[in-house]
Amino acid sequence: MFKGTFCGYPGLSQSRGRALAKACLFSSEGVRPVVGKRQARVPLLALVLIAAVQVASAQPAWMSYAGVVQDREGNAYFVGSLNSDVAPVTACAFQTKFNVGTCGTEPLTYQPVPCYHGFAVKISADGKTVLWATYLEGSGNDGASAIGVDASGDLFVLVGTTSTDFPQTGTMNGLPPISAAYGGYCLLELAADGSHVLFSDSFGFPDTEVSSIKAVALAPNGDILFAGTTDGTAFPTTPGAYLGARPSASLDGFVFEWDPRTNQIAHSTLIGGSNQDLLTQLATDSEGNIYVAVTS
Repeated sequence: MFKGTFCGYPGLSQSRGRALAKACLFSSEGVRPVVGKRQARVPLLALVLIAAVQVASAQPAWMSYAGVVQDREGNAYFVGSLNSDVAPVTACAFQTKFNVGTCGTEPLTYQPVPCYHGFAVKISADGKTVLWATYLEGSGNDGASAIGVDASGDLFVLVGTTSTDFPQTGTMNGLPPISAAYGGYCLLELAADGSHVLFSDSFGFPDTEVSSIKAVALAPNGDILFAGTTDGTAFPTTPGAYLGARPSASLDGFVFEWDPRTNQIAHSTLIGGSNQDLLTQLATDSEGNIYVAVTS
């Protein structure tokens, strides 16, 4: 289990820090430390304006939001990507330091391109307080997309990454590991307070395939649902699948259900016809029925 900076959370020894919580909250005046306070007023607009901040480099700062989810109390969780240290990261977060690096060069100017990394932010139901914020990163490019929040407030996030050193606790059985050449994905569960990761399991696809995850959802039984597209001829399907083999040479869709308790693919099927079929959205109802949107 990975832990971030100790900030007085129960279960951690006093030798790891002081019991008085300390947070760095972003406000319209900038980033400021707030000791012993969790209810500082923070304009939600300030989070959006971060994207316009210029950093002391040849590259402008940018931020891209990939998804928003809400928990049962109305708190909102934003996830996405950014290329500089401009997020309202709190001192108690899982990853508090932005990993500065270059990931390639501009094709025309040959200037170095900074790596981008994922982030997650939890905002109070009234939209005025940053409860916690963390980076999600390795040494390469990392982009986060929201999945959902469970009953205990833990946040599930899918991170597309080229970082072979992205923090992970294991790999998904039945799927290839992250590719050193093409990257892969990490599915992680962030604790409700944002201070540590409960699990972070990685997976990829064969280098010979054009495969990608387009949507993820939480099933009512606690499993994780994935939907995407592939041109691979050996995509793993399970017995009794709706479609066990690709019907065309074009891109086809897939859906698979992963059980985090057993680290096994419970169900997996292809979805497609004689032409190109792209899965773009995924949802499930309270009975576990799966709904997908397909562009065909």
